[in-house]
Amino acid sequence: MITVSFSLNVYAYILFAFSDAQCQVVVVVQKDPLITAELGANLAILRNYSSDFMHKVSWYKQTIGTRQLLVADSQRYSKEATFYNGFDKNHYIVQTEDSSCDLSIVKTEQSDSATYYCAVAFMNIITFGDGTVLLRIKTYFVCSCKWIYIYSKSWVDKTIPEALNSRTAVYNTGIISGNMDKYKSAAYGVRRAVREAKRCYRKKLETLNQGN
Repeated sequence: MITVSFSLNVYAYILFAFSDAQCQVVVVVQKDPLITAELGANLAILRNYSSDFMHKVSWYKQTIGTRQLLVADSQRYSKEATFYNGFDKNHYIVQTEDSSCDLSIVKTEQSDSATYYCAVAFMNIITFGDGTVLLRIKTYFVCSCKWIYIYSKSWVDKTIPEALNSRTAVYNTGIISGNMDKYKSAAYGVRRAVREAKRCYRKKLETLNQGN
């Protein structure tokens, strides 16, 4: 009789603990919905969770038109991550703390452009974050600026190179910080400055030809 009572008490405790865990609201926050990076750059996708009921954290990668692939997972109190589906542990680095888990990508490649999801698991309950989109930004705007500056700097007004340099600096800041609004604004300014430089360059060439 005592044995039965003990078993029932243990069973009731397990049910209570499980019910209490289910009542907890697990919030998975991926801080940056969009990250932009140049080819070869290093970056980190940050994620916080607010719950004591967690025993495993996982990262998933999904490209357009494909299913999610498990990149790696890590136990709560383990500093080691297990990688799956051929993902390289030297290219992807998982760092797990008490209430956060970061996925770092070393030297980004073209194939890294995707949406990355973080998931927190406890028993049979899995909570996903909203995902972080990683985009690779090309540098043709900066290249255009340098081309215009090198080949026509003696023909354009002094304000043109200054505008190009200032806009290029803001453009690069937007890439590094992942601020898409700042990137778009700077990219528009760069295109406008390049157009103005070309127009000024053609005008001065025409003036030179007319003088000859």
